Amino acid sequence: MAGREWVYPSMLLCLYGFFKQMRPSEPFLTPYLVDIKNISENAVNNQIYPIWTYSYMIALVPVFLFTDFLRYKPVIIFEGCTYLATWALLLWAWGIPLMKLMQMFYGLATATEIAYYSYIYAVVSEDHYQQVSSYTRSAVLTGSFIAGVLGQLIYSLSKNEDTLYTLHIISFTSVAIATIFSLFLPKVDSSTYFHRNDPNIHDVPSDASLSETSGSGHASSLHTEPGDIPDNVSVVDSTNWCIRYMKTWCNNFRILWLDFKTCYSDRHLLKWSLWWAFATCGYFQVGNYIQNLWQVIFEKSDSDVNDVYNGAVEAASTLAGALAAFCVMFLKLNWNIWGEILLGFVSVADSILLVSMATTNNIWLCYSFYILFRASYQLVITIATYQIAKQLSVQRYALVFGCNMFVALVLQSLLTVIVVDYKTLNAPPETQFLIYSGCFFVLGAFFCCKAMYTTTVNGWRWSWLNRWEVNDDEVEDVYGGINDDASNIPPDADNGDEQVEDPTIDVNDEEPLN
Repeated sequence: MAGREWVYPSMLLCLYGFFKQMRPSEPFLTPYLVDIKNISENAVNNQIYPIWTYSYMIALVPVFLFTDFLRYKPVIIFEGCTYLATWALLLWAWGIPLMKLMQMFYGLATATEIAYYSYIYAVVSEDHYQQVSSYTRSAVLTGSFIAGVLGQLIYSLSKNEDTLYTLHIISFTSVAIATIFSLFLPKVDSSTYFHRNDPNIHDVPSDASLSETSGSGHASSLHTEPGDIPDNVSVVDSTNWCIRYMKTWCNNFRILWLDFKTCYSDRHLLKWSLWWAFATCGYFQVGNYIQNLWQVIFEKSDSDVNDVYNGAVEAASTLAGALAAFCVMFLKLNWNIWGEILLGFVSVADSILLVSMATTNNIWLCYSFYILFRASYQLVITIATYQIAKQLSVQRYALVFGCNMFVALVLQSLLTVIVVDYKTLNAPPETQFLIYSGCFFVLGAFFCCKAMYTTTVNGWRWSWLNRWEVNDDEVEDVYGGINDDASNIPPDADNGDEQVEDPTIDVNDEEPLN
């Protein structure tokens, strides 16, 4: 967009993001359902909350496709409407079935967030991508922080028993304002897959032709635009509109599949995505059931009702996560070398935090460990996002992030069915968090062992000498041992032994993608 035209949609999107996150009642949802709606803690924990996980997982793939097909704006409006439905049910509905419906709408709302984060790339020029990304992310974090502070102030200062109901009124009003702002967002004329600017209908190349035309290597193919078709591909010549339409849809899904294979054929992206999926699964489970654990710990103590500081803790954890994400810019380490060490160390540390939360009877310790847990996750997920953003074209962000999120939700659904659901183990919150701790420990042990092996193969001295981040044109992947500077080559790389290479990975693509 020319001039300052990018400011208007960016401002509207930031306002939308701020108000949709400004929900001060959310940190007090469990007390509200138990005390106001008269639902037992066991029903809240094992019957109502699992619905969010299932609906989120089922809706994610259709939402991803509809976001592209409908060109973003209608899906953003739908997100606002589902938030309205969620809080309308919370305010005026009663009973477990309707609360399950409320969680279903909430799952739909969270699934449609992909439209919020991808819309801005379709309406502004590439020169402003970094700027507007910062604005939209900051708006969401600011909304969450203010919601936590406001909710805690109202809850602590008010002596009225209707305080929780008042917080939900504020949340309903805020998401209503966000929905109104979404109506004024500019329309988008094109999208990544279903509405490309190319008016012709192309035959999609086969896998063989794709590899033949990718002469610049796998790394460069990750920077190409999704749906880029080689010049030697023929154009469909058909007068039947129905055939042309069907051909277009088949081509679009074919391009989507080829983009998926292109991205995930890199072993480093798979490595980071493995942690992404498992850690996000655990992060969602902790966030979804932490209020139940707080409720259990609170009931064991003799504290007054106004000693509940859920809102303040959520605000502090949001601020700590934002600060951790901000500090990433000062970490100039070579994540090709230190990435696996970081993933292993943080996962083991999270495991210790979770087992401490599950066994303590001190609510303040549990609060503190929760803040540390969220901050550590935001730190690592920011590094992962930065690493993948360096390698992929912006149009492929939604595809890769969406796939990682879908795997995380599948894992979370399995964990919920086995551990939480009332038809299976029906585990109490303390047992749940011990199981989550075990999952993080297994994840951390895997990456620690992998880091030890990789560092040993490359050489501990060499790994230490190359610990700082360098430009992409100065160093290739440390795992392949390919580098123009002989001093940076691992000692094992020039031993004359023949090395087996993955034929799907070009030697020029050596940086981890995530």
